[in-house]
Amino acid sequence: MSPSTPGPRPEHHLKCHPYPRTTAPTANPRAPTGAPPEVSPVPLLLIRHGESTWNAARRWQGHADPPLSEQGRDQARRAGVRLLAAQEVPTIGTLWSSDLRRARETARIIAAELGLEPRVHPGVRERTAGPWEGLTREEIDAGWPDYLERRRRPEGFESDADLAERVVPALTEIARLVAAEDSGVPAIVTHGGVIGVVDRLAGSERRRFPNLVAVRFDLDPVTGEITGGPLLDLAAPS
Repeated sequence: MSPSTPGPRPEHHLKCHPYPRTTAPTANPRAPTGAPPEVSPVPLLLIRHGESTWNAARRWQGHADPPLSEQGRDQARRAGVRLLAAQEVPTIGTLWSSDLRRARETARIIAAELGLEPRVHPGVRERTAGPWEGLTREEIDAGWPDYLERRRRPEGFESDADLAERVVPALTEIARLVAAEDSGVPAIVTHGGVIGVVDRLAGSERRRFPNLVAVRFDLDPVTGEITGGPLLDLAAPS
């Protein structure tokens, strides 16, 4: 995903729909004998990690593993407080993160506010950016003229299709697990590229997901169908 760029944060007047408590799959009593049980969609709250040192330096990250900046740590603390107290977000039952350091650090800080133990799932790590990892926009423009403007990507850059093929099964695995455990709504600290590809699968055309933005998705763990909701800025001043 590209480095963070200055710009307007998401509007806050949009509120998420109420979050039902996640429940284990239950059979429809009216279904014919032998029919598969109906499964309710599982709500997932996907959260982009806090600002990393490379976000601050405007460097493309991908699978590179820079830590959070001081601002990123402050953002994560504000997000934890908001998740604990706000009415427009669900009561989080489990907390997950990508295996990359910027996501794990964000999850640990949020977890300290929520009293949860974060779990790591490598399936929700950022897409690889291939030869662009570590480069600034200016360096990319110099080496690959017009690529960014035309939304072209170099060889070795993980495509949307490849990313979705990795991420959707990972989210489905998490959804099935929390449904079976009846452990409440899962929050998943992940990356802009991951949130973006899931958002597009849900039919949205949004492109920017600033640090500590959250999006609620509902995932059918049987069909894989995904629906999405509005953006929520967890790092906004309270």
